[in-house]
Amino acid sequence: MRILTKIVLIIILVVLGSFLLKQLLTKMVIENDHDHHEYTDLPVGDSNVPRGSVGVIPTTVGVDPEDTQPFTSLLTREPDQQFSSALATVYDDVYGIFPCNVGAEKTNVVMFTAKTSPTPEGPTYEHAKQQIELWEPHLLPDIGYMIFPERSLPETPGLLSFVQVGDSPYRRASAIFNSGEAYVYTGWRLNYVFYASSLECLVGAMDLVYEAH
Repeated sequence: MRILTKIVLIIILVVLGSFLLKQLLTKMVIENDHDHHEYTDLPVGDSNVPRGSVGVIPTTVGVDPEDTQPFTSLLTREPDQQFSSALATVYDDVYGIFPCNVGAEKTNVVMFTAKTSPTPEGPTYEHAKQQIELWEPHLLPDIGYMIFPERSLPETPGLLSFVQVGDSPYRRASAIFNSGEAYVYTGWRLNYVFYASSLECLVGAMDLVYEAH
């Protein structure tokens, strides 16, 4: 009888140990998965953000490749070599399109999330930044219609020349549309890069994403 009791106790201990080991392994997988997505997770944002606050409310933010359309599926034309090189350095499933009106005109802020590259000093997104900035002068035919959905481009869009805005970390470029001149503003916050129709829209979208992250 004592032997049978010991066997039963051993079986119970083995089952309990297996259960605890499984729980520990599950926790480790979840933690590792969270670490893996450190640079790709992005909150959708608070739907209660009032439109009076620069009018920036996220409408399309990629956080899960199973639930989000790839950014490239939104494009109206095949990316050329320069745009393809820039797109290769950003996440296709982690992006943002934020509506932000400028007066009566409806515009959007477009956000990309740069991929990081390993270096001896740690992860960096400098390579992505270089590729993106090489493409920026040509961005009008690629994403101009996303930023300015109510404007049409001339048959041959001009190149953009970005210059620093005062002492700020932001830059802007003059863009010529069929309906006249507009400006494209850009800036970085962590490894997120934003393109907007005004400085207010740019900073508003940056603050929303950064504060929610």
